[in-house]
Parts: sequence; C-alpha cells; structure tokens
Amino acid sequence: MDIAVDDIVQARRRDWEGGADSGAVTISPERNNNKYQSVDDENGEIGQLNNFGRVCCITEPEGQSSGSKLVHVYWYSENDNSFSEQTVIETDLEIVDRTILHGDCVYMDIHANGTKTRRYGFVVSCHIEVDVADMYSRIHKGIADKYLFQLQPFRVGTYVISNDWKWIGRIITWTNLYDIQFETETEEGGNTMCVCQVNVCASAEELFTFHFPQNDNNNDNINGLLEPLRIGDVVGAVSEATFRNATWLRGEYDGSPEGKAGKIIGISPNFVFVDWIRPLAHIPTSASESTVSKPESRLSMDKVRSLCYFDKSWWNLGDQARFKMTFPSGSTCINEIVEITRIRTKVDVQWQSGEIAHNISTTKLKINENTLESCGFFPYDVVRMNFNDKKYSSQIGIVCSSDVDACTCQVRWFPSLVENSFDKIQACIEQRISRSVSWTTEESAFDLKLDPDLTFRVGDIVTSSHNEALNIGEVIGFVCGVVKVALNYPDKGYDGVTVFPPESLILISENTSLT
Repeated sequence: MDIAVDDIVQARRRDWEGGADSGAVTISPERNNNKYQSVDDENGEIGQLNNFGRVCCITEPEGQSSGSKLVHVYWYSENDNSFSEQTVIETDLEIVDRTILHGDCVYMDIHANGTKTRRYGFVVSCHIEVDVADMYSRIHKGIADKYLFQLQPFRVGTYVISNDWKWIGRIITWTNLYDIQFETETEEGGNTMCVCQVNVCASAEELFTFHFPQNDNNNDNINGLLEPLRIGDVVGAVSEATFRNATWLRGEYDGSPEGKAGKIIGISPNFVFVDWIRPLAHIPTSASESTVSKPESRLSMDKVRSLCYFDKSWWNLGDQARFKMTFPSGSTCINEIVEITRIRTKVDVQWQSGEIAHNISTTKLKINENTLESCGFFPYDVVRMNFNDKKYSSQIGIVCSSDVDACTCQVRWFPSLVENSFDKIQACIEQRISRSVSWTTEESAFDLKLDPDLTFRVGDIVTSSHNEALNIGEVIGFVCGVVKVALNYPDKGYDGVTVFPPESLILISENTSLT
C-alpha cells in the first residue's frame, strides 16, 4: 500500500548480512551509495527495528518521474523520547498505523480470483489504543483513548465559538507558555535554580532542543525541529532576546548567551488566533451581522469554546497527555502526564452497500481523494428525483444502500419537513423513527440527484434554531431519516445527543450565511 503523509511507519526488516545482529535495518549494498537513502546515517541504517516514525512529506527522486518515492520520516525513540530525521526510500518502510478519523471517506482494495475490486465507505467509529511512557520511563501498553486527555485542546482548523455565543470561527494558530528551569551560579560560587516563562508561537521557532545538533547552515530553524516541544525537553533560545524578555518567575536574567540550556518543566496554552467566519445571527436577540461586533482575532484561551466532539482521536507519536484512570475498586487512581510511544487504530466503516465492517485496521484503508460524486451514493445521503414527479415533489429520499455495479440504490422516502417549528420538528422525528409514513423503493442511480444542503457527514459542525433557541453541535451519526447531533451548551459543553431532521440543520462553513 502506498505510504501517505502522517502515516506511522517502521523500517522494513531485511535479511541482508549484518542486519539481524546490528539492531538496525540495513539496506542492500547497491543502495548504500544512494544519497536519498538517509540524510543522517552513513552506514545505510534505517531507524531502529523497535522504533516508529511519522511521515512528514513524500517527494519524487531528483531527475526521475517514476519509481520509488522518497519519504521524509521523523523517527521517535522510546529510549530517550527524542526525534531524529531521515529521508528513506519508500520500499524500505512498512506502515504500522494510519491516521483516519470519524467521517473520513475511505476505500479498500480487495483482490480475489485475479481481479481487484474497490469498496468505498465512511468511517462511523474509531477505536484507538496507545502505549504510553510515564515519568519513570515505564511503558504502559494497550491504553484506550478514553483514559487520555489532551493538554492542548486545539488544532489548526478547529472550530471554536466565542464565549458570548455570538460568533463562530476556526483556529489559525496559538501560543504556549513554556516554564523553563535553568541552573545558574550564585555570587558565592554555588548553584541555584531559576525559572522563566516564555510565550512563543505553536511551532516554537524561538527555541531549539538539544536532542538535535545545531545546524549553522539554517539560521531560520537551528535544529530543523518540526515536532512540538514537550515537558522534559532541554532547550535553548535562537535569540538572546527570548530569555532576556521572558517573565522570570524565580531568579532573574543573568545575561547568558542564547545557547544556554534549560529544561521545560511546564507547558500551558496562552493565546489563540481565530479566523472568525460568521456571527450566529439567529441568537435570541435582534442582532444582525452588521451590528454584532466581531471579536478580536487574538484571544486568551478561556475566551473561546472548542467544537470538537472527537478530540480523543487526535494523537501523534511523542504527544503528551494526561492519563486518568480509576480502577474498579475505586481505591486507586492514576492521574499523571504521559507520552505516546505507539498508536494502534481500528475503525468501523459503513460501505456503500449499507454493511458495517467492524475493527478494520487503518493500515488496510486509504482516504479517498476523489470527489464523492465520482464514487456514487452512500448510506444516509439525502436525494431527490432527477425529474419532476408529483409523487416525489414533497418527499425527501434517504439512501439505505447502493449497488455500484448495478447502478441502483435502495431509497426510503419521507414527507419533507415544511415548517421549522418545535412542534413540527418533533412530529417529523417521531414519524421518521417509527417509519409510519415512509416507503422504500429501488431507484436507478441515474434518476437520483444529491441534495447537498441536506446531506451531512460525521464530524460536521451544524446549527439549528427553533422557538428562538440556538442549537449548535457536531454530527455524530444517523438513524432512520434523522441526524444525531451532540449539542454544545454555553454552560456545560457537550451534553447528550439530540436528533434533528436534516431540513432543520445548517452546515457551518466559511461560506455559510446565518443571517
């Protein structure tokens, strides 16, 4: 299977002489002189057999239009929790995990009787287990993601809502506060510990870690570090001004050169930068887009609310998390900072046929990069007839299953919701769940057209209003003609699941107008 960006990989075991005993994977002798094999290892060794790495980017070899691709990998070492960089030929790697999330459209190639068939579907559930290292370097294996909590609640692109519940936007970037501890000499000749607090951007370009050698040829990024800094990392400052202008919590700046090493003892989110998309103009006031003032783009973290129901699906090698677990007896509780050392992801996929396959390893799947229209219809797509027919003029169709080979769909038809009021919505929900006013037909796919305004996917951020009350939340599933939404409330965050007819929902996007 082709390797993709963000895949977790390991070196493919080879049987070349010396490879089995050296603890590393050794490539074939004819590849030893290939400059693309490794930018770090002159001996032709690719990582370590027990190490895993994350794919950063994939390129074609210089002067070649085809053949094995070049994969840039950040190897993670369990021994010292450090990263190292390497460029490796694609065929010398194997995938051990693939980042696939709720709502992703995926496909699987099936080979049987000398033929290949491709199945498309949507991920409806994720099951993630990780191995973690605690502060004493002990490895805890097979930890379910429900016991892990993000230290950093945001990612680039995360939808957020302002605390006054009037605007919705997306995260551009953020800054973190790093508490850095130094050992300095006193006037009496002894040593003391000083601590400063540095506010730096998400990429932490102002700091470099001593896990990497300094690269004098790259002043913009001394160590080539593209991984997030973590508690316990030993760091220096690219510029002397970084520590001079820091807030000193203990002791004071002593004029040391920028290369002085300090240890990160604490990390906390500070500011976020938000691209505000739209005001929630149908809030219970008379406000409109022209009168609701837009919040500042730079805000402290406590001024926004994250809209991410599936935040526990976001894990990468080397991520730090808070591990909380209470044993059944209730007598023992684990609550400490740990580091992710291994990730195993399995997903449930609903295929176009309507069948749900459970616990598929993500290494067997690829994310579909084609347009959905080219793949046909999927279960829970909302469709209309492609021609005028009085029988269907006041109906919406919900695709139950799709036969791609026969170009047909099983469609359940429901009366359309005609009034967006609380009573009508509740009556519509009851009718659809009971199926008291519906019927199913088999239709040619060529006679159907997708209704893009009423078709939602798991993970979509949606809003609905009735009786002057604002509902905003995230799509988490579907059932019998209605959409399951986890609602986010101003006072308690995500709390419970509510169902809505798709006609009563509006998809939040950059192009959404809520006025």
